[in-house]
Amino acid sequence: MTLRAKLFLSFTLVIFVCLLLAGAGFLWILQHYQFQARAARIAELSRPVAFQVAALERQGQSPATIMDLIREDADEIGIRVLILDLNGKVMADTGREFEGRQLDLNSATRSAGIVWVEAWGHTFAVVPTVSMRPFRGITSVVAVGTPNSSLRNGWLALLPSLSLAGLGALAVSAGISWLLARSIARPLAELTQAATRMAAGDFDQTVPVRGTRETIQLAQAFNQMSQEVSRSYRTLKNFLADVSHELRTPLTSVKGFAQALTEQAVTSPAEVAEVAQIILDEADRMDRLVSDLLFLSRLEANQVPFNPEPVDLTELARTCLRRFEREAAGAVRFEFAADGPAQAMVDPTRTEQVLTNLLKNAVQHTPEGGTIRVTVAAGDYQQRSGVWVRVFNSGSFIPESDRDKIFQRFYHRNHYGLGLGLAITREIVQAQGGIIQVNSDPGTGTEFAIWHPAPDRLAVDGAKPKLLARRT
Repeated sequence: MTLRAKLFLSFTLVIFVCLLLAGAGFLWILQHYQFQARAARIAELSRPVAFQVAALERQGQSPATIMDLIREDADEIGIRVLILDLNGKVMADTGREFEGRQLDLNSATRSAGIVWVEAWGHTFAVVPTVSMRPFRGITSVVAVGTPNSSLRNGWLALLPSLSLAGLGALAVSAGISWLLARSIARPLAELTQAATRMAAGDFDQTVPVRGTRETIQLAQAFNQMSQEVSRSYRTLKNFLADVSHELRTPLTSVKGFAQALTEQAVTSPAEVAEVAQIILDEADRMDRLVSDLLFLSRLEANQVPFNPEPVDLTELARTCLRRFEREAAGAVRFEFAADGPAQAMVDPTRTEQVLTNLLKNAVQHTPEGGTIRVTVAAGDYQQRSGVWVRVFNSGSFIPESDRDKIFQRFYHRNHYGLGLGLAITREIVQAQGGIIQVNSDPGTGTEFAIWHPAPDRLAVDGAKPKLLARRT
């Protein structure tokens, strides 16, 4: 059974039960009201009838004659009149059925000043005419009554109309229930269809955002999930394509030179040594590529352990810069500036890896005779104290539209030769609660800036500060 059908049946059942309970309550109230109303009417008519009977009896009319005179009026207004003697024996009856019977006056009850007697399926209001002042000396008793069925079952006359009204209300309610069930089930059906299409491989799915607040939130969450899945799928495809491309070149080289060795296309020891060195270099290149990819994947999965401690970034940056000064051998000019010690809570090994990547890229993109400048200074970011480390190199420019893309894997293939280094750099910085920014000007050069919070701004677990990872 579909959700729409279940909702429809549930709503209809609830409405039916509510209508049934409301109808039963209404009928009970109506029955009670009608009983009270008819009893009040009998009580209201009893005394005038008793006066009329007493007046006719005073004129010398017999009980039978009196009944003949009032029978037609009694039938017209729907009452039954009995004339009794003081012992309760029926001397005359408008219906003639009870004449000669004995009405037990001892079982009478009094309510609101009226004496009531139930007998022979009727309820009678009894008025002793002897108690009425204008007719003292009259010894008859008048009983005005009506069948119990007319008192208690008068509501049955309204039952067909009430049933038709109830069925009409149920039909209208069922229609509203169907529309309501459809409005609730439709967004879920659309979500189901979209999810089925996603399972089939079509990830670009969106559903209309409409309905109740909960269905709107569900649709928004699904659309966001769909966008993320689609983006992840495209990223995975691009990643696989990039990895395949990056591995194809060294593999082709290794295969070609290995084939040359196998076919003895090179025979001299010098040539063999050169080919072997090329194969070794290409194998090293593939090994570094695979290692970087695995490390980046572990970073993104939060599987790389970090051991943060207070580190003087001034000294760490100066040490890294000296190493590149020796390697560059005067091809570029290196500058260093710092206000003094500047401590941040970082993993020294991972942070050294970050600075090494930035300096390596700076050396690769600085023309001969250019300048590489490293500055370290305390500074705030979003009202948080920390340390800024800036690595500037002259002679390079990154357009603003590409400044976010350079942190993607393999973006160097057609652009700036940045490879996986910047992708790894950003992941390390963000995993330690820091940020990385890039600014570039065609007239001066490019600057990468990293910021890490100061030790006193991190949560502390016992005596050792605890790393707060901030991932984007």
